[in-house]
Amino acid sequence: MAETTNKQPSDEEEEEDYMGDLSQFLPPETTAPSKSSVKVCANNTQISQPSGKKPKTLNWQEQRKLKRENRQEEEDRNTLASLESAIPQSNIGFKLLKQMGYTPGSTLGKEGSGLAEPVGLEIRRTRAGIGREDSRKEKRKREEERMEWERGKEEALMEDFGCRHKEQWRSRRCLY
Repeated sequence: MAETTNKQPSDEEEEEDYMGDLSQFLPPETTAPSKSSVKVCANNTQISQPSGKKPKTLNWQEQRKLKRENRQEEEDRNTLASLESAIPQSNIGFKLLKQMGYTPGSTLGKEGSGLAEPVGLEIRRTRAGIGREDSRKEKRKREEERMEWERGKEEALMEDFGCRHKEQWRSRRCLY
């Protein structure tokens, strides 16, 4: 028995008092992130708690996405710049057009009834089909029109309700 009584105080010393420190259970205050709130990932990029500032380093997925977007923007600028410049006369296609009777500055087609400028280029980055976005836009537009119609109907009903209650109030007021 002497051994068991001697072990009990040592067990109590080893056990932590969870109820003694209530700060573990209270939510942290929303202040600027401290160094303890900054997490370091395996690839040495820092991710801090959202504080309105952009982190200095991004994880590999965000870096990849940013790099892809920058590359696409650069490609779009180059494409638009090359579209705005005229085709050089040394171009093989331009030489063939000249041999078939094309004069620079005139239109294509019989008796010059065609377009002087080529059809514009629309740069698409989505993977949806060509007509897919148009149907989605139409569906969204129909939904917005329906919501607008319902909103107008609701406003008309509320106005009618208000008018009826005013008339009832006036009629009661006149009777008494």
